Amino acid sequence: MSTRREFVIAAAASAVAGLPAASALACGHAASTATGLPRRAAFEALAGQTFGIGTAAGGHASLSLGTVRAQAPDPEREQFSLVFRAPADVVLEAGRHQLDHSSTGRFVLWLEPSGERDGARVYRADLSLRA
Repeated sequence: MSTRREFVIAAAASAVAGLPAASALACGHAASTATGLPRRAAFEALAGQTFGIGTAAGGHASLSLGTVRAQAPDPEREQFSLVFRAPADVVLEAGRHQLDHSSTGRFVLWLEPSGERDGARVYRADLSLRA
């Protein structure tokens, strides 16, 4: 199981290796960060849409982006949370997961289980991106 610290180290190593450049091109310049992650506005435009995700068993599942929650304003950081919903049979551990969407391309997020609502599993990703 990965820890947040391992995730940050891996993300930094990817940045040094130049890997995000391909992700940034897939996401579009204005809609993404230097790490290739889409900006909050891009995610807001995708609310209600489906993202693909690989499962631990080697399969493929779908998550629906429910809400994008802005955090306290910060002039140096764009902070927000993404709340995804998945069918009850899609069980994901807390950790790094690769998601994909036709508009954003592939990117990696740290997802945390956040309970169940209305028969669906809920997962959350908290982001803090340089403004």
